[in-house]
Amino acid sequence: NTALHYAAKEDSTGRCVRLLLEYSAPISENNNSETAVDFAILVSNREALEIFFSEQYWSWTIAYRRENGRTHMDKLIEHSPEFATKVLDYGISTTVRDPMDKNFAVIYNYSLIDPGPDDPASQPHRYLALMTMARFKQLDLLKHPLSSAVMQEKWCVTELEVPFP
Repeated sequence: NTALHYAAKEDSTGRCVRLLLEYSAPISENNNSETAVDFAILVSNREALEIFFSEQYWSWTIAYRRENGRTHMDKLIEHSPEFATKVLDYGISTTVRDPMDKNFAVIYNYSLIDPGPDDPASQPHRYLALMTMARFKQLDLLKHPLSSAVMQEKWCVTELEVPFP
């Protein structure tokens, strides 16, 4: 384990995590293929998670790819849905603040939950965070506006018919 692993697991104030990240500590995997972010998720270190998923570090944290191409979203969805919600919130932006402005539009970054068929996370099988949300019965995440938007987009584009009993 790296110093960042230990800090993410043991530092309840987040000061060590912040200091290590400020000095560019890398997010790397230990011998069990776990990152410091995984440690923070698994021990519910709220302070460390707040730092890892703060505006300053969130894109760096979520961009990390394991050997299988996956990001930290799966563990977040399973063990820390409140931080998964925070990440999903980062995936929604608007062109202007005022919804009455004629230039107002909502922009969705689907790559957080559907990186696309050419992404390494989708090899050999297509990765969709929506499947992880369903597997762990994270209904609030499935109802999130970003999740809803990607489902709406897929159903409209593919004209998927879902049979209801």
